[in-house]
Amino acid sequence: MAVFTAWLIKKGSEIKAPKEAWMVLFLLSMMAQMFISTLIYLYFPTAVFEIILLNMWIMMATIFAFAALYLFDQPKTLDEVVAGILRLRYLIIALIVALVLLSMIFMAWTFALIGGTVSTAGGLQGIFSAIANSSSSFWFIFTTSAEMAITLFFIRGRLPKEFSWLIGVQVIIMVLSPTAIVNSVWASISLAAGSAAMTFLFIRIFKSLHKNQTLSKGLLNYLVLLMLAYALMMAGQFIWLLNGDAAVFALSIIFEMVVYLGIVLDEKKLASPKLVSWQSMPY
Repeated sequence: MAVFTAWLIKKGSEIKAPKEAWMVLFLLSMMAQMFISTLIYLYFPTAVFEIILLNMWIMMATIFAFAALYLFDQPKTLDEVVAGILRLRYLIIALIVALVLLSMIFMAWTFALIGGTVSTAGGLQGIFSAIANSSSSFWFIFTTSAEMAITLFFIRGRLPKEFSWLIGVQVIIMVLSPTAIVNSVWASISLAAGSAAMTFLFIRIFKSLHKNQTLSKGLLNYLVLLMLAYALMMAGQFIWLLNGDAAVFALSIIFEMVVYLGIVLDEKKLASPKLVSWQSMPY
């Protein structure tokens, strides 16, 4: 799954026309639907016939919608404005990010249920706990890390060198998430090693900022959002160590992925000719 998703992210970053986007969105929709339908079955195993009918209806509706868009080739360009407020390019990026994250979250949730690490009991509170625990487990974290690493390999030639090492360190920090493996030794080692990697990352970032007084606006915004994600991650780790609740930590991982996917799918922002001082407001 990690390789296929990384390939779709790569294809999403290469989209030049709406017609190319519909195929990527269609494949991502099918992948998300697969895990969602499996999850529904795990919660309602007696409603097999209803689930099959619902799955068929959703699949037919999705195929019809994307086939119509593809055949009629509407709209014509990525710069067209949707509903008068949003460029099609940004809408497509948002949809790709949402579908990738939905697929990853439901995949982790499904395998966590099958593996018995989370339960279908507990009502709404149980569902919230299952999402938090599965999204902070190795199913989600290691798959996410693999997708980041493989995507980086696929598009490494199009990225600035400084950005490539930044993503590389991000992958290492994500792999070293203490919640990934339920083991006290892993928790201790990953906390120490992850903190060291994050310290190294911050030193490199600030050294780079000191050396380069101006950066592209896209890269500067990425660094600000990345630091916010890591601040949330540190808070999440503290809460997890305090009472075992991994919800905030899982949220930080998801937020980091949103930031990462957003810049990878719109990588031209990294090479924008418009440079701004890092001492000024990034937005």
